[in-house]
Amino acid sequence: MRSLIILSLTFLTASAFAAGDAGCGLGSLVIQKNTKLSQSLAITTNGTFSSQLFGITSGTSNCSASGIVYNEKEATSFAEANLPSLKIEMARGQGENLTAFAQTLGCSDPSALAEMAKSKYSEIFPTGSTDAHQMLDSVRSEILKNPNLKQACVIAG
Repeated sequence: MRSLIILSLTFLTASAFAAGDAGCGLGSLVIQKNTKLSQSLAITTNGTFSSQLFGITSGTSNCSASGIVYNEKEATSFAEANLPSLKIEMARGQGENLTAFAQTLGCSDPSALAEMAKSKYSEIFPTGSTDAHQMLDSVRSEILKNPNLKQACVIAG
C-alpha cells in the first residue's frame, strides 16, 4: 500500500513537471506560487479532493466552464483596438477587421454579422461619441434580436 502511494505521488509530481501550471481547482486557490514544487502540490491537492473536475463542471475554483469569459475579453480588446476601422467597415458591411471581429464574437457566419451591422449601423452607433464598449453592447443587443445571428454567434448575453 505504501509503495502504491509513493508511486501515485511520483506520477503526479512527474505530470506537474511535464504539464506546467496546475490550472484550476482547490490547488490553484490554496497554492499560488508558480514553482515546480508548488505546482506539484497544487496538482496533488486537486487530485486528492477531485476539486478540478468539480470546478470545471461548475465553473468555480478558478475554472471556467466554457470559453465565454475569454471570448468576452478578446472581443472587448479587439473592439477597443480597432474601433475606427470597425466603424468604417460596419458602414460598408464588409472588411477584414469586421470579419475578425465576428470571429471574436464566435459567429460562424461573419458575413451575416457584417450584413446586420450595415443595416443596423444607426442603432450600433447612435451618437458620434460611441466608444468600443457601447458599440459592443449594441452589437450584442442586435445579435440577440436576430434569430439567425442568435444561433450563429456564441456570446454571453
